[in-house]
Amino acid sequence: MDLDVTAVGSTRLAHAFFAGRYHEVLASSIDSPRGGPEQPEDLAFVVGALAFVGRIPEASLLLRTARRPSVRTRTASAFFLVVAHCRAAELTSARELVRRAFTESAGERDSWCRAMLAQAVACCRFFGSDYAGAERAALLALQSAMAAAFPYGQLLANDMRGHLLLRNGRILEALSILERARGQATSLEFTSNAHAIEIAIRIARASVSPWQESIGVLSDLLGEEHAQDSYSRRTIVNELIRRMAYAGRTSDATRLADTYASDFATDARSRASLELLRAHIARTAEGFGAVATILDDVEKLLPSAAEGLHAADLHGLRLGLARAHGDDDRARLHEDALHGLHRSGLYRATIWLVAFGNPELKPATGDQSTEALARLVSASPEDVMQSGLWGLLPEVLGLSHGPWLIPIGDSLVLFEHGDVSVHPGLSPRLQRFLQAIAAGHSSKEALLKEVWGIGTYRPERHDSVIKTSASRLRAAFGKHARWITTHDGAYFLAEGVSLWTPQSSFQGHGLGDKLADEELSHRRRRMLEQMLDGNGSVASLSRRLGIPPRTVSRELSLLTKLGLVERFGRGPATHYRVPQGLLR
Repeated sequence: MDLDVTAVGSTRLAHAFFAGRYHEVLASSIDSPRGGPEQPEDLAFVVGALAFVGRIPEASLLLRTARRPSVRTRTASAFFLVVAHCRAAELTSARELVRRAFTESAGERDSWCRAMLAQAVACCRFFGSDYAGAERAALLALQSAMAAAFPYGQLLANDMRGHLLLRNGRILEALSILERARGQATSLEFTSNAHAIEIAIRIARASVSPWQESIGVLSDLLGEEHAQDSYSRRTIVNELIRRMAYAGRTSDATRLADTYASDFATDARSRASLELLRAHIARTAEGFGAVATILDDVEKLLPSAAEGLHAADLHGLRLGLARAHGDDDRARLHEDALHGLHRSGLYRATIWLVAFGNPELKPATGDQSTEALARLVSASPEDVMQSGLWGLLPEVLGLSHGPWLIPIGDSLVLFEHGDVSVHPGLSPRLQRFLQAIAAGHSSKEALLKEVWGIGTYRPERHDSVIKTSASRLRAAFGKHARWITTHDGAYFLAEGVSLWTPQSSFQGHGLGDKLADEELSHRRRRMLEQMLDGNGSVASLSRRLGIPPRTVSRELSLLTKLGLVERFGRGPATHYRVPQGLLR
């Protein structure tokens, strides 16, 4: 009997397979005393179940030793194995399997088989970051499936097309096609496919939500996830950890990575994915310097032709690291790699390029929360807070990742190694109280004068006022109340805790005193930071800051007039530097 997936449910194992009950399929076949499928046409489903639970060598052996399976059975088995190889980053094995399947089906004109083979090609090209080739193969698979009146083939092709659109950042188009595929899976009672597509849809919807809000959406989704195979669960966890890290919830992201580490231990690609997540966490917890060793481990795990999202994150983080260290030669290598992925249509590669030196690129609209990452290069603290990417606040301000108190408007941001808490509505008096103790005015007499403008301190009248303000400030600090300490009746910030001001980045330089007299934009301050330890040209500053050269030139002219920068050289050799007198 030939395999006919259009009549799924005609066998018990087929129904269990498409419902995602892979262990039930195996318990009734390869793992049973009988040691094989109940019926010959069930071979493909047993192969697929083995492959999808990670027993790929056994699946391959079962297919090779099967006794004269029909062409359709062999083709479907090969397709399931190709998917498993691709998910495990074993592209060479997947491509070899596709070539063998084409050879074995030579001379066949069955549209059913052509649909499955074209879909296998689409998978190989998708995981190999050839998105244009994957789109062509998926359209051919759809055409063949329609010619064969093969609903499952149509479902697979539409699922692939939707995921390709997601990679390209065309979220609304992707949602339309994925919802069509989900409807097809539901009508066929293919529970496993419908479930996986539903997860993709909800993740896509989260991407068009504000960054902080999307974390709640993904957390709810993870709480509902009960798939037998861990692929869908890994997809949710992957997105959730990235968003938690950049939202200033590093401790939560770390706990989540540890909790689901076993889900990422199945193959090299999954292990590399987990290490990349740890690199994102390290970036927000400690800064770019902390990601280098992790990225070395990622490169050992990934094949040279890594799937697009992994390759983009690897080169994007390497690019950020090179930019942070001023290593333009190394940055250029990773920028070139990202440009290749950008040309393939990968949205995330474009985001990394815009973020670290190519602001002229226009990412596709749709993934609003990810696009916010690209806009932070020349952002102000207010922009960071509005975006919800609170974990990147020190990076934007050029600060270390130790404990910081950062007043922004009437809010107080407390930052400690990637964990952020925000207290809104800090009164002007409490802000003055905080500034006073941070500046060393720690005695009650000094605080009374600095905060209330009262020159004569009377304990019976003023102690309760000062104590109440200190208590309110501690309450605003929440779990960080210990950051305010007392000794001999005086108030201090705990050791290591600093209060950010626009001059914080220039402490230790005479430049800080000069800046106190000048009203400068955040962008001009960042340009000065880049020149504290050396010279800068228009071209190098443009690359490092992601600001168009014309804008850099205009800002440097203004800084030169203010005496904060001096110019030397001519023509292409023109450079700028902070005057030596201001660096003492």
